[in-house]
Amino acid sequence: MTDTDNNWAEANQRYLMARLALVRNELIRYIARTQEKSEDDYDKDAEQNLLELTRALPSASALDSLCSAFALSAFERDLLLLCAGVELDATFGRLCASAQGDSHRPVPTFSLALAALPDGHWSALTPTASLRRWHLIEVRAGDTLTSSPLRIDERVLHYLTGLSYLDARLHGLVELMPPPTDLPPSHRELAQRIADLLLRFRQSSAMPVINLCSDERADKCAVAAYACATLGMKLHTIRAADIPLAVPEREGLARLWEREAILEPLARVARHYGAATQWAGGEIGFPVQSGYASNPCYERSSADSRIARRRIGRPYALGCVSSSSAVAAR
Repeated sequence: MTDTDNNWAEANQRYLMARLALVRNELIRYIARTQEKSEDDYDKDAEQNLLELTRALPSASALDSLCSAFALSAFERDLLLLCAGVELDATFGRLCASAQGDSHRPVPTFSLALAALPDGHWSALTPTASLRRWHLIEVRAGDTLTSSPLRIDERVLHYLTGLSYLDARLHGLVELMPPPTDLPPSHRELAQRIADLLLRFRQSSAMPVINLCSDERADKCAVAAYACATLGMKLHTIRAADIPLAVPEREGLARLWEREAILEPLARVARHYGAATQWAGGEIGFPVQSGYASNPCYERSSADSRIARRRIGRPYALGCVSSSSAVAAR
């Protein structure tokens, strides 16, 4: 880790604690307002501290990056922080219990958030809103939606503190594909043309699907990894056979992977073998796409499987890994 990384990590941690202090103040103010208690623990310098720490950040904090990536409102941000606070600061559990008048409920709930946090809106609770759609928080078992305990996703919690890693639920399903140290000139030219194509779609809501046609699997992965590295991205592969058939499981995997691609600059390859090519390339419809962000997807197939591509219905790029490489976009 470089000095710059250390500086950011320390500044990010202090900034996160300052943001948590503001949410803690809201809980203290709510308790004082509803239970006629004093505000002895209220941090009067919290806003000024946050302002100073914001200026000290060498680059965007993890929290701000996440809020921007998932288009979180101020209320959704504070609700996420409320859930994070219970994990990072022991006083949050005590305050949650006091605010709800129940010593056995040291956990945040939607009801508490709507009552205590500013600018609360009901739409944040829906399954299609960012917090639940992207599984940033989990709704635990409870009698009603608003009274159910809430918990921040572990991957998201670590991300906020500045620690980033591939979600453990993807281990064994996806495999990191490091870029080659060198490529033949024709393959390097193809990789560069793919990178240029992806750059053209960088601000688009629909990234192209790249189909690399060749009988040499290693060559196709090398070209894809090289193109991704050119853009500062990490390439991961997933076997088509490992993609679940059941719709709920497939959607869950898709959402999880898309979230990873939003949090980190990732791309993916669907590895097709034999008869699985048409099924995976056509019926599943790579790539998984959201309204918030997108990431490139490669399909690896042999030359005789191109008929499956037309069923995807997305911008398309074709790459032939051979002595005369070419890329075409639809």
